[in-house]
Amino acid sequence: TQPGQPGRNQAGMQRDPFGRQPEGMGGVDTESTSVPDEAALGRARAVLEELYRRSGDPDRPRMELDYYDRLLERF
Repeated sequence: TQPGQPGRNQAGMQRDPFGRQPEGMGGVDTESTSVPDEAALGRARAVLEELYRRSGDPDRPRMELDYYDRLLERF
């Protein structure tokens, strides 16, 4: 099954459009779980550092600063 297309997994169970098992079907999908490589971690770190930098800039509009704060609350 391709991501974005509902279908069945190898055990014949129905999947949602993202390839996930329906809720309540038990188990954890480890087939599509992977550990990010160093390049992906570096990009994520760079984005986070940029968000922190921009959120500390008092010359930015209040609406933009609030947006950065909401993004950073998740991390």
